[in-house]
Amino acid sequence: MPGKLAITNSCSDNRFARVGGEALVGGVVGWPESPDGRPLTLLVSLPTEFLNRNAGFNLPAEHFISVFSYSPEDEYFLDCITYHGSQEELDWLRRGFTRVLFHRQGEPISSAAKLPSMRLEVDGANLALADSSSGSKIGGSPSLLQAEPLALNDEKFALQLYAGSFPAGYQGVMGLSDAVGYLFVSSKPLRKGEALDAGTFFIQVT
Repeated sequence: MPGKLAITNSCSDNRFARVGGEALVGGVVGWPESPDGRPLTLLVSLPTEFLNRNAGFNLPAEHFISVFSYSPEDEYFLDCITYHGSQEELDWLRRGFTRVLFHRQGEPISSAAKLPSMRLEVDGANLALADSSSGSKIGGSPSLLQAEPLALNDEKFALQLYAGSFPAGYQGVMGLSDAVGYLFVSSKPLRKGEALDAGTFFIQVT
């Protein structure tokens, strides 16, 4: 069953599902960079158990899905991370403007572009509204803002995040405060200890 997602209190425990904070990739993989060499911003860190329990995945336990996105403060970047169904957009996105990494737990590290760490929780009081919502949600079907079909092959919808629910001062991290970010994760079997790209993250705006 889909669930509404809420960004709640500041989070000091890196083992929880959260937006922002430090990425648990130290000693596992290098910090992802954009094609022009800028460090991407960690948007979301998700224990695989969180996705298994709330979005119907069967990912190896004690691993993480970390979602990174291009978010420079000094230039317009919306076109780099947007996907409405065209192959050209998808090819551009997959040059490395967003990254979805599956990995074991590494040391917590951060980059210069850092969001505050906030807990990401399923709001059990609003489950009935989640499937038709264009806000933040997990599981079920994506509430896409555009009608075009998506060519994401074996990747399964995991969650979506509404930029307006991010912490104050950071609601433009996905380009605009009314943007919705969508996470799709590979449904192929993944093995423990692997560190690889395992999905697609993109945004849409009205």
